[in-house]
Amino acid sequence: MAQRTSLLRFFCSLLLLATFGNALKFELEARKAGDVRERCVRNFVGRDTLIVVTAIVSGNKGDGQQVNIQIRDLVGNEYGRPKDVAGEKRIVFTSLADAAFDICFENIQTAKNGQRLSRDIELDVDIGADAKDWAAIQASEKLKPMETELRRIEELIGEIVKEMDYLRNREQKLRDTNESTNARVRTFGIGTTALLIGLWAWQIFYLRAYFRMAASVRTLQRFARRSLPSPLTTRRLAFSTTACARTIENPREQYRAFQRQGEADETLRRRLIYQSRYRGTLESDLLMSTFAADHLPTMNRAQLEEYDQFLLEEDWDIYYWATQDPKDLASLASRGEAATSPSSSSAASTPAGQPAATEDSYKREPVPGEWARIAGNFEAGYRPVPERWRDTELLRKLRQHVLDKSAGADGNGGGGGGMSARPLLFGKGTEKD
Repeated sequence: MAQRTSLLRFFCSLLLLATFGNALKFELEARKAGDVRERCVRNFVGRDTLIVVTAIVSGNKGDGQQVNIQIRDLVGNEYGRPKDVAGEKRIVFTSLADAAFDICFENIQTAKNGQRLSRDIELDVDIGADAKDWAAIQASEKLKPMETELRRIEELIGEIVKEMDYLRNREQKLRDTNESTNARVRTFGIGTTALLIGLWAWQIFYLRAYFRMAASVRTLQRFARRSLPSPLTTRRLAFSTTACARTIENPREQYRAFQRQGEADETLRRRLIYQSRYRGTLESDLLMSTFAADHLPTMNRAQLEEYDQFLLEEDWDIYYWATQDPKDLASLASRGEAATSPSSSSAASTPAGQPAATEDSYKREPVPGEWARIAGNFEAGYRPVPERWRDTELLRKLRQHVLDKSAGADGNGGGGGGMSARPLLFGKGTEKD
């Protein structure tokens, strides 16, 4: 019984709230035509709802003020625009959409004087069942007071049901929007994850290929540095379009393209010192750096240019030319190379005797492919000196430098203690010290 009573009280309270009228009273200040400000009252109604707006404006027409009313909804529908309202004004209309509507007032001052003018406005808005004239309905249909009240309550309940349907439909639209948004976000997240995974895989393959290529480039640069005039000069590399192979071109032709013009003697001497210290192999570094430290400071311009051309030769060729003994062919004979190489006897001759063998006497056919210049030559124990360097003073000084610096283990050395470290650039001593 108590539960039924509480439910009855709840419905009665709901009906009382629904039947509660909207009434408002405010003062509207008059402003000039260029400075008019609207004051609006907003309310929300459902579609096909009867609305009665009653506005009571104080004052009279012609008192220097003009009150205009405009009723419109947020969709763009306009329900009335009465002008110069004074006294009571009633506007009845039916809403065309489920939207909020605005009742706007503006007060335009038409008087020329500078007095402050204003009007009091009392606004009453009846919506739905409250907007009907139930006394007229009761008289026209000859209804009893109880029947009239029941009909009014019935219409109020109908409005409540209609509003609940509207709220349910609105909630369903919002739920559909949320589900659609969630689906789109989920699809976007999956696509973004797949894209990131693909980008991660591509970066791995790209970096692997990059480091492999970098290792190949470093290997080729080590070989190229032997013949370049400076480690900072990049040798031109011809890229193969089929196998992406690189072939090193002729270093002497390359040097002509990068040959410096008008280089000062001191600059040339410093560059040759640097190139002598960084040859690409440890043996050549020790040999040429010690030689440059002893002889470059006293060389003239012609000798410096000759030494610059000499550094274009291969590192191992320079090393063997400086360290080998032309008179000793016992090592070749013990390996059978003297018998298989017809030109070995001519290569063993002294510079003052028979002419030495040509460079091609100790070379075989190069292997095909990208390593033709590097891996295709036979590295013999004795390398004949080419004609351009055979009797030069530079090669004689280099051989004498080797004898002076050697430790004398073979009986020909000068007791120089060997060449175990490069000399310091500034001052005396070596890097090992």
